Amino acid sequence: GFLESLKDLHNRSVGEDNDDTVIFSASCIGAAGATIEQLSKGNSAGWYNRFTTCLQAHMDAAKDAGYEKVQLAGIIFMQGENNSNQSSVTYADYLAKLTTLHTNLVSDSISITGQTDSPAFFVYQTSGVYVGNGQSNTLPVANAQIDFVESTPGVYWVSPEFPYPNPGAHMYANSYR
Repeated sequence: GFLESLKDLHNRSVGEDNDDTVIFSASCIGAAGATIEQLSKGNSAGWYNRFTTCLQAHMDAAKDAGYEKVQLAGIIFMQGENNSNQSSVTYADYLAKLTTLHTNLVSDSISITGQTDSPAFFVYQTSGVYVGNGQSNTLPVANAQIDFVESTPGVYWVSPEFPYPNPGAHMYANSYR
């Protein structure tokens, strides 16, 4: 549904029923239960390589299909739970790691695609359910996410988790609607 909505909005913007010169594609390369360290470039877990390998595969497929111009429009980054429940995590440390990860994702995207515009970066705010012992309810990850979104051009909020009722890691069925 997400890509169909994007395609519909694009078609409306150019006044076409179906602009077949533009194709939308998406991939989900998530790694459940990973910390930001594990997702970061250079980490031995290798999760970051999933992103660059996937993007390169999209580029190769587009080239094989005859498309010369490809752009990564956005990256959705939904992470924070496995850092939030660590007592040792600090606001400054998480903010620095998130900033570095964002910088690497954007620069590698531009390098792989050859595009000039940075892809948009969408972040959600981690719920207060995931406060680690010893953090004194300071919500270091959630607050770092707030400041990152508010201070970084091209970064936007998407789907905050906090206003929906949930008993822990997974929301009730009505909260997903």
